Amino acid sequence: MANRKFTLLAMSIAMGVSTSALAQQSGENQGFYINGFADYYSADWNNIPQIPGLSIGESFSFGADLGYRFNPSWAARIEYADHDYAIKDSSRNKSGNRMGADILYHFNDLPVYGFVGAKRIKAYDSFDAANAGIGVFYAMTDGWSLNAETSLFESLDNDYSDFGVKLGLAYSFGQAPSAVEPVKAAPKPQPQPEPVAVIAKPQDSDNDSVLDENDKCPNTPEYYAVDVDGCTLYQERDSKVRLLVNFDNDSSGVTRNYLRNIANFAEYLKKHPESKVLLEGHTSAPGSAEYNKKLSKRRASTVKYVFVNTFKIDAERIQVEGFGEERLKNTANTEQAHEQNRRVEAVVTVKQKTPVPRQN
Repeated sequence: MANRKFTLLAMSIAMGVSTSALAQQSGENQGFYINGFADYYSADWNNIPQIPGLSIGESFSFGADLGYRFNPSWAARIEYADHDYAIKDSSRNKSGNRMGADILYHFNDLPVYGFVGAKRIKAYDSFDAANAGIGVFYAMTDGWSLNAETSLFESLDNDYSDFGVKLGLAYSFGQAPSAVEPVKAAPKPQPQPEPVAVIAKPQDSDNDSVLDENDKCPNTPEYYAVDVDGCTLYQERDSKVRLLVNFDNDSSGVTRNYLRNIANFAEYLKKHPESKVLLEGHTSAPGSAEYNKKLSKRRASTVKYVFVNTFKIDAERIQVEGFGEERLKNTANTEQAHEQNRRVEAVVTVKQKTPVPRQN
C-alpha cells in the first residue's frame, strides 16, 4: 500500500507539472465558483472496529466544491464527495461520503495553489481528519478552468493516513480574464494636418538686453551692466588703507594701545596678498640728526617685527626706512608737536575691480 501511495503521488505531481505548463494565465477571478470533480481516494483501514477482520481499500467517487475567492491570493471552499470503497479480499463495495472545508492560497503569477482543511469521513464509522495538499489549474475562456489536486489526510480519531487525487472542472461566477487577448483592429489612419512653420521668438534669458544667440556670458546678474557680448563690465578703483603708530620720547617700543591699528592694517594685507608696504619711521626735532635717523629706523623695524611675528605677515612684503627729523608733521617747538612727530606711518593702495552697476 505504501508503494502504491508513493506511485500515485508521483503521478499526480507529474500531472500537475504538465497542466501547469499548459496554463497561460493565473485566473485571478474573484467571487463564487463551483467545481465538479472525479475523486480517487486511497484508504488503508484495517480491522474496522464495528466489523472485526474487515478492511477497507481504495475508492473512486464524484463530488463538488462551492468556493469563494476573496482576492488574487486567498479563497475558501466547502466540499462534498460520495465514496464507493472497495472491501479488501472481497468483490463487494461499501458506500460512504466525505464533507468539509478548505482554505486555499494561490501563489503569485503561477497556476499553483496550496490548501489545508478539515474533513468528516464516513463509511462503517465516522471520523474527523485534517488534510493538506497542492493543486494546479488551467484557465480557459468564459470563466471555465480545469484543475488537479493531490492531498494527504490524517485521521484525528485513529491511525488512518490516506491519500487522494482529484480532477475537476470549475466555473467562476466572477469576471473571468480571457485566456487569449482579443486582437484589436488597427485604427484607421487619420489625415495629418499640414505642418505649420513656427518662427521662434528671439530670447534674452538673463534680461541683460543681449539676445541669447549673441550672449557669450549667459546668466549674468541683472543688477550689473554688461558689454556687447553680454559679459559683466568692471571698473578699477583704488582701495587705500593708512597706518599711524606714535612713540614715547626717545623710545622705539610699540605701546599696547596701537596694537589694534596694526592688527587692522595686517588684516588688509592678508586680504590683498599681492600688496607690499613701506614703513616710514620719524622722530621729533630735538636731538642730533644722526641719532634721530637711527632712532626712526628702529621704530619702523619694531613695527615690522610686530607684523611678522604677531600677525604672520611675510617679511618680504615689508620694507622699512628711517627719515629722522626730515619730515616733521608739526614744526612747532612744543610738547604736543613733538608727540605728533614721533611716529611710524604707512599707506597701501590696491587697485580693485568692481562690477559696474546697471543704470535703470
